[in-house]
Amino acid sequence: APAPPAPDRAFAERFELVAEAIAGFAYDVDLATGATVRTAGLRGVVGVDAADAAPTADWWYARMHPDDVPHPEVVATLAADPARTAFESEYRVRHADGRWVWVVDRGRLLRDASGRATRLVGLTIDITARKAAEAARAASEARLARVLETTPSALVEFDTGGRIVYANAAAERALNLTRGELAARTYDAPDWSITTVDGRRLRPEAMPVGRALRGEAVADETLAVFDARVGDWRVFRINATPLRDERDVVVGALAAFEDVTSHHAEARERGRLLTAERVARDRADRMRAATVALARALDEREVMRAALAVQVDALGADAGSVWLLDEARGVLRPVGRRG
Repeated sequence: APAPPAPDRAFAERFELVAEAIAGFAYDVDLATGATVRTAGLRGVVGVDAADAAPTADWWYARMHPDDVPHPEVVATLAADPARTAFESEYRVRHADGRWVWVVDRGRLLRDASGRATRLVGLTIDITARKAAEAARAASEARLARVLETTPSALVEFDTGGRIVYANAAAERALNLTRGELAARTYDAPDWSITTVDGRRLRPEAMPVGRALRGEAVADETLAVFDARVGDWRVFRINATPLRDERDVVVGALAAFEDVTSHHAEARERGRLLTAERVARDRADRMRAATVALARALDEREVMRAALAVQVDALGADAGSVWLLDEARGVLRPVGRRG
């Protein structure tokens, strides 16, 4: 049977396998001379075989992006501090094909008996994919933030205690509060008097956000809000939905609302005008009928009744009566009644 490798060779092979498994390479730098040993994983990071790379620290430093923290300065600072032994740094290096590769460098300083740093050993791992994912996520979050900030709908997020944790620009305008002021409030703040449009007060648990925090989705509910700070009533159309985590547990609520005060006032005014128009039309119809009856009256009683109808409708009254004065007898005599 073949003889097992020497202990130091076996350790080197295991170290090489570990470095390859983490998409990176291991290195060992002599800080006095700069002489450097790298494992074969170097090729996977920058596209250069370890045998073809100059065995110096400067070869690696020369591949680093000029805008990133200079690695030699980091190492020198650490080496000068006897209390420091480990470091971690993220930076970019040039790949053989010309692109930039993000790496994380985790190293440890080895010191002699006097405390002087003599060697630097560590692992360099390719994190380009992670950085790309972070950049994509940041871009997605930025797009979402732009959408949230420019949408005309007011959006407010609440935590499980009903406290506001996010409000967009439209919510600031609708509620006449800055985000700093909103962040200190709850949906049932005492200076917000929330009622139905007909004036019925709502308990906190009956409000849309309170219901959403209990897991209910609330759609197109119209409520009136009196802001005691400014003494003003506003009418809002509100949608509220629970926010759930991956276990389907409610972790907050999101409310979207629109100020419909002007629409509500216009609707009430239209209703008032339509009602007035209908009343006037009905009154005119009754007066025409009474006038016809007056023209067709055959005796005193019919004349008085028809006259009564005309007067009642002209005054907009619901009821009335006509009395005649009998001058000979000095008494009043009823001759007609309506209503």
